[in-house]
Amino acid sequence: MIFPSQLVGITGDFNCIISERDWVSRARKTGMNRSSKQPKQLICDHDLVDEAKDAQGSRQHFTQVDPMDNTKSRIDFVFLSTWWNVEKARCTPICFLDHCCLTLWADLSGQLERGRGVWKLNTCILEDEQTRCTYREHCMEYRPWKVLQQSQTWWSSVKERTRGFFQQL
Repeated sequence: MIFPSQLVGITGDFNCIISERDWVSRARKTGMNRSSKQPKQLICDHDLVDEAKDAQGSRQHFTQVDPMDNTKSRIDFVFLSTWWNVEKARCTPICFLDHCCLTLWADLSGQLERGRGVWKLNTCILEDEQTRCTYREHCMEYRPWKVLQQSQTWWSSVKERTRGFFQQL
């Protein structure tokens, strides 16, 4: 069951088109077929919005173009509930894929409740020299405590303090 106050999203390569404007072919007139029916029903049932339909890029909104440029289709979608605050969408060709990359920007401030959850350090942050130096200095405070506490207790404390340190950056 999908509750109306929740942020719901369905994305992916659907391998079918949803509307006539999503397919252009020099060979055939239409790309609509029976496989389009189920995704259309899903979208309707859950009151979802096609947020990438106006995504722009060098290939307009088409996410798949054949090498000969005979057929263009949009079979990759981002369907979201109306509660999402979408700012823009972009369709970017990727040289090693037969599909374009759909990128969506959304403002989620005030829309997500932050829970305790699981925290994991994004190690890319440590690539910055100044951040590493600051963290190294911060860690020096923890070393003397290791003698006074059991290793497990000490390590648990270090993880909590590390999390607090990086959340304040």
